[in-house]
Amino acid sequence: MKAYAVPTGNSPAAVAELRRFVLGTGGRIFRVVFLSRGRNEARDMRARLKRTSTERVSSDRWNSQVTVFDVEKKQYRTIPLERVVHLKCGEIKWITGV
Repeated sequence: MKAYAVPTGNSPAAVAELRRFVLGTGGRIFRVVFLSRGRNEARDMRARLKRTSTERVSSDRWNSQVTVFDVEKKQYRTIPLERVVHLKCGEIKWITGV
């Protein structure tokens, strides 16, 4: 199993690399754990990129969030990439020190 360790914090470089990783999942289902912005509690989600005729990937100053389809709740959700703790897609893990 491949594991990636990234710098702690929400530097633009770390967020950009994680964004490339998420967009590179190719529509496969992945598991992500991140800290919610409001209550700062851990959120565990199984999600996938679901591309339609209109691209559902949001962008902001650093492109620090990505919109995905939550396969359990069957709704779109936004993941704040600067607050991701763990992401696993197939045999590849992404672990941060947030």
